[in-house]
Amino acid sequence: MSDCYARGMSEYVGVDGCKSGWFAVGIDRSGRYEHGLFRTAKHLYRHFDDAERFLIDIQIGLSDRGPDGRRCEKDARSRLGPRNSSVFVSPARGTLDVDNYPDASAKNFELTGKKLSKQTWFIMDKIREVDQLVASDCDARKKFNEVNTELVFWALNGRKPMNHYKKTTEGFDERMDLLESLYPDSRRLYDECRNQYLRKDVARDDIVDAIAPAVGLFVANGEVATLPEQPEIDSTGLEIKMAYPVVG
Repeated sequence: MSDCYARGMSEYVGVDGCKSGWFAVGIDRSGRYEHGLFRTAKHLYRHFDDAERFLIDIQIGLSDRGPDGRRCEKDARSRLGPRNSSVFVSPARGTLDVDNYPDASAKNFELTGKKLSKQTWFIMDKIREVDQLVASDCDARKKFNEVNTELVFWALNGRKPMNHYKKTTEGFDERMDLLESLYPDSRRLYDECRNQYLRKDVARDDIVDAIAPAVGLFVANGEVATLPEQPEIDSTGLEIKMAYPVVG
C-alpha cells in the first residue's frame, strides 16, 4: 500500500472505498496524475495533505432521526433516473457506535422508522472512519467533500445520467469514453492502475470511481456545486451535502 510513499503533489483528489481501504487518484493543475492504495483515511489525507479538494464517495454528515433522511440523497436520486440506486440510504448518526447489524438496524428503525440496509451496513466502518477524521481535523473538514460517483458522471455528461449500469461492459466503455474525452490520459491511467493493483484489493469499478471525481475536479478547476445548494447541518456541525464538479 501507499502509506509510506512520498507526499502527493496533486491539487485534486478523487477517492473511492475498496476492499483493502481507500483507492485514490490525484491530478495536479498541469494534468499530471498519481494514484495510491491507502489502509486508512488518515493515511490518505496525510499523503495528499497539500491537496486543494477531495471528492470522496462516502457519506459525510448524518441525520439524527426522522423518516425523511438527508435531502441531498433525495436531490441526487431525482437527477439520476435509472442510476438512482447508486445513492444508498445513510444511517442515522446514533447507529455508528453499534457493533452488529441486527442491533444497528433496530436502532436505525427506532430513530428513523427505517431499517438499515445491508449495503449501508457493509460501509459503516468507512463512514465512521471519515466521520472521525473530519470531526478531529478542521482542515480535513474543509477539504473533504462527499460525492456520489454517478452524480459526478451526471455532471460530466451534460447533466444527464449514464445510460448503462457501471458493472456492464457497455457501462464501463460509456464511462471511460466520457472520461477520455475530457482528460485524454484517463484510459492510460486506468490501465496502469489495473496492472498495478490486485483485484482482491482494488476492483475495476473502484479505479473508475476514483478517476472520475479527480478528472471532474481537474476540468472544473476545482469548482464544485452542491446538493442541496444550501446544505443542512447535522448535530455535530457537519454540512450534509453532495458535491459535483461545475463543468460546461
